[in-house]
Amino acid sequence: MASLSIDSVEPETILSAIARVEKVRDALALYPNLKKRLLWMGPQIDGAMDRYVQVKKFALQASEEQLYILGLSISVGQFDHLFQGVDGLKKPQEAIAKLVSILVETERFYAPLGGLLGYYAMVLRLLLSDESLFAPSYSPPPCTDMRSVTQEVWHWVYEGIRRLPETAEVYTVGGAGDRLRLVDPLTKEPMPVAQLEFCSKPLLEWLFRDLQAKEYWYFRTFGQHCSVPVVLMTSAEKNNDFYIARMGEKFRWFGKANGSVRRIVQSLVPLISCDGKWVCSGPAELMAKPGGHGVIWKLAQDQGALHWLREQNVEALIIRQINNPLAGLDHALSSLLGTGLAQQKKFGFAGIERIPGLAEGLLVLKMKERQSQVECSISNIEYTKFASLSQEHPELLEDAICPANTNTLFANLRSIEEALYTLPIPGVVVNAKTCVDMVEGGVSTKRPAVRLESTMQNIADAIVDTHPRPYTGQPLSTFVNLYDRASFFSVTKKLFQPGQSALETPEKCFYDWYLACTKLLRDHCLFSIPDPMSLDDFLQNGPSSILFFHPALGPFWEVIAQKVSGGQLAEGSELELEIAEIYLRNLKLKGSLRILAEAPTGHLDEHGVRHFSNDVGRAFLTNITVENEGVQHTFASHMNRAHDRALGATIWLEGASEVVGDSIHIRGPFELSVPHGKRARLTQSEDGGILVNLEEYRGPSWMYDIQWEDGKPPILTPRF
Repeated sequence: MASLSIDSVEPETILSAIARVEKVRDALALYPNLKKRLLWMGPQIDGAMDRYVQVKKFALQASEEQLYILGLSISVGQFDHLFQGVDGLKKPQEAIAKLVSILVETERFYAPLGGLLGYYAMVLRLLLSDESLFAPSYSPPPCTDMRSVTQEVWHWVYEGIRRLPETAEVYTVGGAGDRLRLVDPLTKEPMPVAQLEFCSKPLLEWLFRDLQAKEYWYFRTFGQHCSVPVVLMTSAEKNNDFYIARMGEKFRWFGKANGSVRRIVQSLVPLISCDGKWVCSGPAELMAKPGGHGVIWKLAQDQGALHWLREQNVEALIIRQINNPLAGLDHALSSLLGTGLAQQKKFGFAGIERIPGLAEGLLVLKMKERQSQVECSISNIEYTKFASLSQEHPELLEDAICPANTNTLFANLRSIEEALYTLPIPGVVVNAKTCVDMVEGGVSTKRPAVRLESTMQNIADAIVDTHPRPYTGQPLSTFVNLYDRASFFSVTKKLFQPGQSALETPEKCFYDWYLACTKLLRDHCLFSIPDPMSLDDFLQNGPSSILFFHPALGPFWEVIAQKVSGGQLAEGSELELEIAEIYLRNLKLKGSLRILAEAPTGHLDEHGVRHFSNDVGRAFLTNITVENEGVQHTFASHMNRAHDRALGATIWLEGASEVVGDSIHIRGPFELSVPHGKRARLTQSEDGGILVNLEEYRGPSWMYDIQWEDGKPPILTPRF
């Protein structure tokens, strides 16, 4: 969201528009129902309809609600602007119906603000002033530091896994991907951000894989199945919901039962120009955009998702955005969930250390003094309001003492339902579009335009604790966990342009993945690997070495370190571990090694639903040396994972199968496919080749016993 330039707003015109809206609202307040309001509007409607044959034709078949919307557009002086030239269209009735449907949806959804008129009035007021910060006091919020894994952190992680069956996950996936220029190759339509291929997998799959890893770890720890419900907020913009649904069906919801995934569709809201006009790109072509992710709570309520979750005994939610695939690394999501559940919190934020100058929300402690008491809450201040904040609290911005918001959230379901009564649409702001093509008087012109947006994290503004003055740090109903920026937050928002900043691009996100995996291998798995590269070097030459892995290998790094330990990766090497159950010791890799399990966490039934099991692909490999020509060492080849695999080494484990090997040296290209129900024993032949002996698989020959005590990391012990 960008701040509006005051020069682009026409104050006198906006004030006039506000006065007109208020006059209409005052008049309508005298009429308690729709019929009487239509009677009051009747003369205006009849006179306006006579000017447009096609609108009059539409009105003859319109519902009372549709007529009322047309009447509102007349009353606030927008009717002629919307419909001028409509009689000359080839399909005028379709265009009118589409326009009216957008306005009807706005009227319904924004009923708590006063419907369409309330939406319009709020946009107009925010055009004049970006809503002052009316709370009298802000300070840094209390934070729990999760960057060092202490006994307390492990307690929250354990609670997050133990109570996983009480939870659901909510993903905001409605982004249209304009700045990424994603286009369907067949239809040429814009594709959603969720379809962006990041390291060969769409972003939506990353979120489901992270969830699968936690569900599998619950199964391995407690021996019970757990299927966490998922709510997806899609959008009506640019066929977003259609593409999300099609992708889900194509991938069979990534192993989730279709009934455990629910979509809620965000409607579109009108754009308003800086002189108060509803923006049209042509006759009856109202320009509309989604109203921001803050509508997610009311949307979930209106479309039955909150009720659906209650029916499944869900107590708490984890909320993630589609464009941050790194949030699932290590313990972050589990510790966020565990903190909220164990401490019976109502709402929680995953924060990171703030970098001054970046366009990120600021997490603060907000306090309002009222007589002998003080009202306290943790809030988010969007960067569009930093100018106001800097006047009274410049230290909060200059010293970076407050964490940045990541839009990764914890929420108690009941608390959200209660907060909706007082704050149905939180964190309203105007979102400026630098320039849009709009039609005025039949002439196309470029104008700045805005829409009312909202922020989902600001539902916390309705969760307030009251304490005696002065506030001395008493516990709050809300909380902030502070995570390491480098391994938790990296977003994919815009297309990378050489010579420009790489921030918020998929390429920078891939670099951050590389740094996180480098830290995992070097500091936890005790590998010898090439030193980390600079971003410029990385973008030009590709990674010095790279690791890809299925999140069920952990998901916690302390678990991965017990499965994969000791060894070295030479310059330009690639290690891919698409597997959960592996014992890998003393690997020396020069080139490419991929160990891929078809069923890393369990099999898929005929409906595509995953069933967690101990009969999965397994690998037990010790003292292994692999040397081959590997893959091309360019950035593009690694980013897209479009490698020629013929020169590397690949072990493919079908269904329930195993591979076992000790003290072997694999030279040159190597490919092994182990059939379902077989165990492959690898040995070295006298001439240096690899001998493969296939045995019958009658259940796992080994598995990890897990000892996990509250407040301690899990201990894995191989049992044969």
